[in-house]
Amino acid sequence: MTPSNNRLLTSAAQDALQSVGEHIKLARQRRKLSQSLLADRAGVGVVTVRRLEKGESVGIDTLANILVALNLEDTLLKVASPSEDEVGIAMEKRQTPKRIRKRSSDDLDTNF
Repeated sequence: MTPSNNRLLTSAAQDALQSVGEHIKLARQRRKLSQSLLADRAGVGVVTVRRLEKGESVGIDTLANILVALNLEDTLLKVASPSEDEVGIAMEKRQTPKRIRKRSSDDLDTNF
């Protein structure tokens, strides 16, 4: 990563990009694809594939094209998926009342 990009990313984000790069590289190698062939299929340059595999920052559109070229586009759909958001689901459950009391017809004011 260039020094200017390092300042924009948190340590956690840098670690995540590093892992994504390693995963992309392994997926490419398992498919017996060269960086050049993957780049051609994704419509990006070889340097971009190298940067991604090193964990450097690339655009989300580039990542999407590479995942599609690797037939891994389903993994992109999991990014920030509401059904996979365990923390958000837990927070939402804590905020939802356990029981909402229904008004009975006796409680209604029918005196107009």
